[in-house]
Amino acid sequence: MSGHGPVDLIYVDDEPLLCDLFAEHMLLDNLRVLTFTDPRTALAHLNASSRPCGALFLDFQMGDMDGYALFDALERRDYPVFLISGHADAQLVKTAAQKGFAKTYFKPVSYRELLSDLKAFVP
Repeated sequence: MSGHGPVDLIYVDDEPLLCDLFAEHMLLDNLRVLTFTDPRTALAHLNASSRPCGALFLDFQMGDMDGYALFDALERRDYPVFLISGHADAQLVKTAAQKGFAKTYFKPVSYRELLSDLKAFVP
């Protein structure tokens, strides 16, 4: 995963504490994480970078821009994009799959499951 640019993973969530927890858990597996609490700032970074990351994680509900809107606004998606939601909802999972998200997770996220999935999605 580390050959995809300056960071391995990007995590976008409007909750700073969740950004910090995600980064700390991934660091335990030597994964470099860049976090954003503002989806528009994350979008600007992602669209300005030629190789922004190995994988992208988006929170679903983030104020004025949700994870779907951020996903739709990405100029390119040559890396897996995962959706994370605090609300278990079958329709959300179905819509996310139709849009092209690699997988949907529900909070609280199992980091073991996430790491296992990363190995399957990111060479």
